[in-house]
Amino acid sequence: MRRRPGGTGCDWGSRTRSRPVTSVRGGWRRSARGTSPTCSTPTRRPGAFSATSDWSTRRRCGSAAWVRTSTCSWTPTTAGCTAGIATTRREDCCMADALRIVITRRDVEEWFGSDEVVRYDLPAIAHEPTRRFLAEVGLPRRAALIGFAPDAEPAPGRDGRIVLGAYGSLRTADQAVLLDGATGRVYAEERYGDPALMSVDVSTLVRNCALAEAIRPGRGPVRTAEELIDLLGETEPELNPGHSFWHTSFALWQLRRAALPGEGLAVRITPAMLDLVYENEFSGYDERQLPAAITHEPTRRFLLDVGLIDAWAYLDMRSDGKPLPTLAELAAERRADWDDEPEPPADAEHLVVLGYVSEDGDLLVDGRTGVVRRWNTGGDEPFLDTLDTDLSTLAFTMWVIGRMHRQGERFGIGIHDVWESIAVDLLSSVDPLAWAEPGSYWEEMILDGINGLGP
Repeated sequence: MRRRPGGTGCDWGSRTRSRPVTSVRGGWRRSARGTSPTCSTPTRRPGAFSATSDWSTRRRCGSAAWVRTSTCSWTPTTAGCTAGIATTRREDCCMADALRIVITRRDVEEWFGSDEVVRYDLPAIAHEPTRRFLAEVGLPRRAALIGFAPDAEPAPGRDGRIVLGAYGSLRTADQAVLLDGATGRVYAEERYGDPALMSVDVSTLVRNCALAEAIRPGRGPVRTAEELIDLLGETEPELNPGHSFWHTSFALWQLRRAALPGEGLAVRITPAMLDLVYENEFSGYDERQLPAAITHEPTRRFLLDVGLIDAWAYLDMRSDGKPLPTLAELAAERRADWDDEPEPPADAEHLVVLGYVSEDGDLLVDGRTGVVRRWNTGGDEPFLDTLDTDLSTLAFTMWVIGRMHRQGERFGIGIHDVWESIAVDLLSSVDPLAWAEPGSYWEEMILDGINGLGP
């Protein structure tokens, strides 16, 4: 196995591109540099969405408002919201005087789809602007991993707060989202510690949900984590980044953009990309090290051009420079030394041993298909299970985990439950085969935090 020299690559979490300097959203015109924002009748196309432009910072019509300029600074203006959105009544707009930003019924229907927005009549909420917002504007059914289903009355044992819904993904443990009916503030429960402030009110809650949905699939406008976190600092300075649902979300969802389709494999992986996290810790192979059993050409090419990450804590790759053995060959060697070595599976001659998996197992690749498997001999009965669709999704999983740790250190984020939920949602969307069965290898490793794979 030859060692690949370190290199540099683009930072997938910080790519950006320039945007038009003039756009209209919700009555605020984003003007060219050097001009002042004006209030005008919007000319938005149906379904248009700009993740951090003017609409996201409109504040309190009829009084001071925050408008984002083309130079990415935040400047106050006293222009009132006189025209507003074409379908917005003035009383609807001014309803938000006690909320942080102006959001209308039309906004939420465009962001989430009219069929995905639900309105609620909740007399138990004492905070009148919040009660009106929920009744007239509404909440999405599900967004940013939050499923909204408000209770009619305060929940027992939660300091009189009302359950708005819960957040989580796949098989993670759901945590409640709570509304303080007296103040309108929104809190997120955590597995460890007291509920943390999630949003200053329902207007920023819905705005942040829309932002997360725009970046979560990795297909919307390019928005850097810095840009979105700066937005939180300007519009919700009360949030503590170390215990903020949205700081964690905006710092981590950007990684989804790296999952570009590969040629013959699920994801495009390059040495420069891996070098961002695993400098000098991944290796390519020589042709003489690859056995004839690897007939899947994209897999052979990946092993030669990129190689494998040697993360010794949970995946210990073979690095002795010898040809990779098949499981049939390795099992025969072991049986010569150990009487209790189990019989290998029937197709062991097609399974090539790449290394060792923690929890007593061999890391394998099916030489015919490229599927990554594990031969687990640690229990009472040996079994063969699937780890990843192919070597590219194995590398992507390890890359994402490493990058999430670095983003956490960079931005000082640390909500355990949010970290887990995003990791599971992101990785399962890229490699559903690896997460198809409950108790899969990566699920146990990440949700249990084994070998440092948790937050």
